[in-house]
This record gives sequence, structure tokens and C-alpha cells, in this order.
Amino acid sequence: MRVNSRVYERLDAFGDVKIPNCSPAELKIVAEKIMDMAIELDYNVGRYRSTGELARKITVDFWVRYDGLNNIIAISGFKEWYLHATKAATIERAVRWLTSKNYLLLPENIIMEAYEKEENFRRAVKRR
Repeated sequence: MRVNSRVYERLDAFGDVKIPNCSPAELKIVAEKIMDMAIELDYNVGRYRSTGELARKITVDFWVRYDGLNNIIAISGFKEWYLHATKAATIERAVRWLTSKNYLLLPENIIMEAYEKEENFRRAVKRR
């Protein structure tokens, strides 16, 4: 995963990424936080084989950084933390939005595989 170079044009005075039009507001906030993580020099999501796996890795990183997952594991109160943490579906949706709008760039093989899966799904739904 790479960050599109035009993202750096959208930094505010504090160096935070500002996304102009993304709704709902909760999705915009999560997307901006993901971009703030992604533009850090030492951030590395590691290896992944699909967009779903990428979203899961970013979700865990997001929870650790913004929702205090490491603290909860040490204290034990996971159930309470999980009820108040950012929903995994919201983070995954933000990742998909960022990739669809070319804020995050994926390797070509991942894009082609995702496209094939989407086409197969459409064909399967069409046959019903």
C-alpha cells in the first residue's frame, strides 16, 4: 500500500490530512485518521493478499493507535472497550473509500483480484 502523492497537497497547517468531501462525518473522521497513520514514515502495514486483509490489518493498527487497544489488553476490560471502540465495519468502509478515491494505492495484482471477485459476484447475482 502506498499513499498517493497528491494527498500531501491536502495537509493542513498541523500536518494532518484533510479530506474535502466524504460523508457521513464519522466516515470522514476515520478516513482522515487512517491517512494520518499512512503518511507516517515508519508506518508499514506489512504483507497482505487482499483488500479485506488490508482492511483488517489497518483496523487493528487503528484500534491500537486511536482507541487504546494495547491499554485494554493490559488492564482486561475488553468487552467494555469493544463496545466503545470504533466499529470495524466503519474502518473497513473508510479503507475501501480511500482506495476507491485513490488516496491509498494498492498493488496491481490486488486490484485485479478485487475486480475479478466483484465481476464474479455480479454474474452470480445476475443468474438468480
